[in-house]
Amino acid sequence: MTDITWEGIGMFLLMAVILVFVVILLSNFFKPQGSLNSYNQLVSAVMGACTSPQSVTNLQFNSPDAVIFQMYDNSTCDLALSSNNNLFSPNSPYSSSLKNRFDLCYAQPGTLLLNPLPSTIFVANYTNEQYYLNNSISSINTYYPTPIASTYNSADVISLSQYSAQNLLGLPDIEVTAGSGDTKDTSIEYSVQTSSKPFLFLPNIYTFEFDIYSNISSNIVINFINSGNTCQEVTELANSGPNKFVVSPSCNSAFQNVSVVFNTGGKDIQYQINISATQYSGYASGSSIGALSEQCDILPSAFKSGYLVNQTLDCQPIVCGSTTFQLTNPLNKPFLGMLMGTYSYLEVQPSLSSIQIITNGNNYEFLSNKSMLSYFMQILNNILKTNNP
Repeated sequence: MTDITWEGIGMFLLMAVILVFVVILLSNFFKPQGSLNSYNQLVSAVMGACTSPQSVTNLQFNSPDAVIFQMYDNSTCDLALSSNNNLFSPNSPYSSSLKNRFDLCYAQPGTLLLNPLPSTIFVANYTNEQYYLNNSISSINTYYPTPIASTYNSADVISLSQYSAQNLLGLPDIEVTAGSGDTKDTSIEYSVQTSSKPFLFLPNIYTFEFDIYSNISSNIVINFINSGNTCQEVTELANSGPNKFVVSPSCNSAFQNVSVVFNTGGKDIQYQINISATQYSGYASGSSIGALSEQCDILPSAFKSGYLVNQTLDCQPIVCGSTTFQLTNPLNKPFLGMLMGTYSYLEVQPSLSSIQIITNGNNYEFLSNKSMLSYFMQILNNILKTNNP
């Protein structure tokens, strides 16, 4: 009887230890991961958004309190940051990969930013909002490559106006009819002709849109070519009917021509095709670059003055391939940042010249004519002067 009792007690204690261990594991799993984790989720979403919309939920930028902001690291700022590496978190020291790029950064606000005076509730007035520069990015340049006639084998090629009855795309395009053995007509090469020579597409700053309508399904091979050399090849599946492909070539060199090959598997095909190329460098107007550069230039003084906490800075470049994009709202106003707050839902989506941020209706946008950090510092200095004349 005594043996059974002690055995039961031992079993009970063992089960209790296991239960406590499981509760600890589950509590770690379900507890909020903190503002740095939310920042990393946002960075990951932004990186993926250059090709398709991405969304994140339950972002917590107040556990601990955090400032999330966008900056542009020009050569002046690069020197300032590289010589003040103590600003950065030991886990993310300054990297030259930030230079000449738009960067998304994380830092923790100092006591001066959170509460400059005991009588001033600063955070309540300025958190849970997104801050944007009160002007938009520069205009976008669009080009329309035209087919090079020598690529055709037959006369079964028709230029269709946008309003032609046989135009099924609703865009200016060409219609091509090719037989099962007519491989030449399933291969078309395009270029943008200038007065003297073909237009040169510089690397990593264009997105190409292919609108295609065909009567059968086929594999389509797209090549970006310069002087006969292919710098990138992309394969897409086109179903019968209308198709749209958007390709952002990551060529490391400039190119002049784009070729499109329809692999029909020996079948007859009739298709219509339109191609446009849009410059999407993501570079803003001079004032936008200036404001985002100021966000970078001001960092050493912001940390030194106590607006931000030393060794909490973490910056990641906003890139897709080797292209750098800036973050904007849907009106193309450059993103400056956000101070603390929580976001139940946030979406980032590709645009022709930026990555756009869309939030749920519980968060608000504040437009500023200067960088967010300098705006905050100006407000706080005014508060200090008012309370300490």
